[in-house]
Amino acid sequence: MIELFGSTIWARQTLESDIFFWKPDKWFKIWFFLINRVNHKPTKQFERGQCFTSYKEIAGFTKASKDQIKHALAYFREAQMIHIQKATRGMTINVLNYAKFQDAIKTKSHTKSHTKATQKPHYSIRMEECNNITPNGESSKPMLEEVIEVDDLGETISKPKPAQKFGKTTAAIAIHYCVLTGKTSPKASLVAAKELCQLAQHYFPNETLLDWEQEIKGRIEIAKKYYDIKGIKEWSLRKVGENWNKILTEWKLEVNKHQ
Repeated sequence: MIELFGSTIWARQTLESDIFFWKPDKWFKIWFFLINRVNHKPTKQFERGQCFTSYKEIAGFTKASKDQIKHALAYFREAQMIHIQKATRGMTINVLNYAKFQDAIKTKSHTKSHTKATQKPHYSIRMEECNNITPNGESSKPMLEEVIEVDDLGETISKPKPAQKFGKTTAAIAIHYCVLTGKTSPKASLVAAKELCQLAQHYFPNETLLDWEQEIKGRIEIAKKYYDIKGIKEWSLRKVGENWNKILTEWKLEVNKHQ
């Protein structure tokens, strides 16, 4: 039996990832095993994020069949999650971006804790939200541009936040939408993709561009499945923004019923 020590950190958004939400249960169990099996620090034999394992070992920990392990590993490789180098008695697994994501989550967690401990108490006032309140007390649409912070004496302590540059993220989102829907012009969806990035920034201000991209792509995929169920072939990327909150509640439940 191998010795396991140390710990790994998982983002809460893992609950909305493809492997957790859409794929067979054993696949996530295999993925969880690999993340915890690879080295958390380099050794003489393997770099951080690498390990030597086998079908027999994976099956012993996950109770998955050989076919389940084979299909899961094939998916991880195609999704560029791992690299596999076969050997006589097993294989060397390299979890791509292991260090990047583990360090990013740790840094983010430390930053949040430090900020909470040192910042002066204040209130955030989103001016646009105040102008878009519906009769039931909810904001009719989330606005993102001007955020003014005031301290407990009512004095302004910061200026409006500058506009976020999303770079290639908008293009990646537009392309993802086109691939799913069979459209051929990602450029036509770039504006809507930027709006979705702004929404993700609004709801998850402390996350990274990669986190926002994954969040948006996940909602696009749920929307695609939902519209397929409803028999709706034509829908725009902007619909994802208009139904942002419904997608992970009503639409996700509807999709689950038809799985």
